[in-house]
Amino acid sequence: MMKTVGELKEFIKDLPDDMLLANYESNMEISDYRNRLSCDVVNMKTKTKYSWDRFDGTDYSYEVLERAEDGVPCLIIS
Repeated sequence: MMKTVGELKEFIKDLPDDMLLANYESNMEISDYRNRLSCDVVNMKTKTKYSWDRFDGTDYSYEVLERAEDGVPCLIIS
């Protein structure tokens, strides 16, 4: 799993510039890989969220990124 642009650059450094990009799309009509990808840079902040396991009821926390004006720039790939 990659977490930084540097890790992404290292991973793709030897790939040809004309290699197609593929993204999995799943909705009510389409479930397949397509040659459609978009990128944006957005300020985001880490936030802790809480939930519980639906099988055994165990509480747990996890971190997400949320848009925030006072956050740090993040590359969003979708």
